[in-house]
Amino acid sequence: MTELNGHSIDARNGAASSIDAFAALSEYRVSSDRSDLPAMPVDTAGAAALDAERTRLESEIAAAESRVVAARQRAAEASAALHAVVLASKQRLTDLELEHERHITLIRDAAQAEVERILDDARRRVGVPQTAPPTFLNGPHADAS
Repeated sequence: MTELNGHSIDARNGAASSIDAFAALSEYRVSSDRSDLPAMPVDTAGAAALDAERTRLESEIAAAESRVVAARQRAAEASAALHAVVLASKQRLTDLELEHERHITLIRDAAQAEVERILDDARRRVGVPQTAPPTFLNGPHADAS
């Protein structure tokens, strides 16, 4: 048998001898009146020091967050600048490649004209009638047109 608020409860089957367990527990009330407790001294200096430390830490956190935002902004600006440089470089490379192709075409055309001039001059000296220029001198793309 176990006693609860002056009532005995049989521990083997949980049955209360004079009342049930719920009724026994409902009699137990927690009082919100704390007048019977001794007064605790309040350390106002310690509380003020804690508040000051908390305020200091919060301002340090705010400053750190501000530095993070500024660093992210600088990183984004640097990334954008680098991206612009890469795009400009790609465009310049494309322009150089096109210019190179134009130069190659001009050189190829000038060489073809010179070959034709030399052949025509040689034929004229030998007395061979002039014919159409051979296609092998026109390059690999001559038959593709």
